[in-house]
Amino acid sequence: MKIIWSIFGVGCGLAALVFNVINAVHLWGFWGGFFGVAAFPIMFLVVPIVLLIQGEMPVYWLLLPATGLFFYLAQRGEEE
Repeated sequence: MKIIWSIFGVGCGLAALVFNVINAVHLWGFWGGFFGVAAFPIMFLVVPIVLLIQGEMPVYWLLLPATGLFFYLAQRGEEE
């Protein structure tokens, strides 16, 4: 079960990265996409703030709690 939860956690994390890069490309073109990958932790905060200022809702932020939950379940399964 640990492997399944880990796969779900990695999948949610990769989906968050992909959605962040797509939004960065939409906002700033090639350089936004480049920095969306190269500086992921910083851009993961910058892109949603810019989207909120423009009146859009960064729904992919909902993937963060899911990622944390899946990794918690994977680690909990490891302890048992």
